[in-house]
Amino acid sequence: MYGIDSLSTVKLVNILSKKLKKHYSPSIIFNYGSPRLLAQYLIQPTESIPKTIKQSYGYQKNNNSKSNSIAIIGMGLRLPGAINSDKSLWSALVKGRNCVSSIPKDRKLHVSYVNKPSNELNEGEHNVKYCGYYDSRINGEKVTKFDAEFFNCLPEEAIGLDPKHRWILETSWEALENAGISPESLENSNTGVFVGVGDQQDHEKFMKECKRENFISYHNIHPSSIAGRLSYFYKLYGPSVTVDTACSTGATALHTACRSMLFGDCDISIVTASKYLFYSEEFELTSKARMTSPNGYCATFDKDANGYVPAEGCVTFILKNLELAERDKDHILAVILGSSSGQSGFRQSISIPSFEGQARNIQKAMEIANVKPSDISYIETHGTGTPYGDAIEIQGINQIFSGSHTQDNPLIIGSIKTNIGHTTETAGLASIAKVLLAMKNKIIPKHLHFKTLNPEINLKSVPLAIPTHNIKWETQNNKPRTALVSSYGLQGSAVNIILQEYIS
Repeated sequence: MYGIDSLSTVKLVNILSKKLKKHYSPSIIFNYGSPRLLAQYLIQPTESIPKTIKQSYGYQKNNNSKSNSIAIIGMGLRLPGAINSDKSLWSALVKGRNCVSSIPKDRKLHVSYVNKPSNELNEGEHNVKYCGYYDSRINGEKVTKFDAEFFNCLPEEAIGLDPKHRWILETSWEALENAGISPESLENSNTGVFVGVGDQQDHEKFMKECKRENFISYHNIHPSSIAGRLSYFYKLYGPSVTVDTACSTGATALHTACRSMLFGDCDISIVTASKYLFYSEEFELTSKARMTSPNGYCATFDKDANGYVPAEGCVTFILKNLELAERDKDHILAVILGSSSGQSGFRQSISIPSFEGQARNIQKAMEIANVKPSDISYIETHGTGTPYGDAIEIQGINQIFSGSHTQDNPLIIGSIKTNIGHTTETAGLASIAKVLLAMKNKIIPKHLHFKTLNPEINLKSVPLAIPTHNIKWETQNNKPRTALVSSYGLQGSAVNIILQEYIS
């Protein structure tokens, strides 16, 4: 099974479909790590997901739903296309703006670019011509404009401060302002800090190239340091954590914050994730693996999808226990009813997603949130725009939601990656930001670059619908708008978050 190519996969699945007189997607081959496991699935496919997963989470739920719910009360943004506020993000979404553009020449992303198909690339070459980067418009300030003095950084220290760290500092302040919280009011409190950031050391490499090694220190480049820097700057005593689960990093940080708050470690949390593009080395790896799109379109769910568009960004949220947020009359953007984090188990490869792992995690999140499949009216999918990745994700959704909706009331699915590209570590939080604004405006923004459905995707089982234009977000029987946000990592991690609009 290991090393089976796409053509052999299609041939094998066609044989299985013909022999067993049932249509199968090629994605099932990637989901199972041995012929024996695949055979077990083919014999009893409906039993691959347990109907119940009891007490798989680590705490006993309080019967008071408000005690288990977390409010999102503030937001700060740096996203492709100079998106730096909720207003500019909503404008981009509702206008259907593609925030992807040609790779900038003031960084080193264009180095080693060649106009070749992925299978013809030589060592050191890549074919990524487009990406989503923040300062692609004149109103997007460069990271060099960072106000070091304001954030209590010495000039020499600021020179060596990683751009990801700079964005996190800036957006954390903006998120607190957005929440109406004076930073001074948090001093000496148990406020938590939960950071999602990767271990890329582009800034360290750049400093060495510029022969400025003397400005490099552990505290201005290491991933663990930015969580500590936030706690240090705001004078906080709560938990201070950095996590990395690849593309699900930001969502994992939020999930970890929610767990910490439910256990009483803190009542308020700063949750953030950041990604900054500077060097093109990772483009070489993703190009040769055919993970990234050569034409610059993240065509999620489309038959012509050919990979994701690399992108950068930073998103920061302020979380607060719902009862306290109501007591303090905070402006509540949405309520986190529940979240779950898991893995994908054994499968053909560590980099191949698993619909079984995704389905299990969705079910667990819904149990924690105490919602049924029919309660959810929108799913913000991971939706990277890789043909098999999209098909596997929808297969997992179908396992849980099959028959839960109707043709007159379908389950809507979409992905912000069609607008801004894949911001990797920040992606899960960017997805949540989109859902918050969709709930606020009661509109589901259109899903871009979708023309013809990927033939391996089944929309009829639930049924599902993909919005090709902005649609009014309707609910049945005046129920609160409830959404599922999915975020999955390259190494198999799965995070699912249930959000609900706040109704006072």
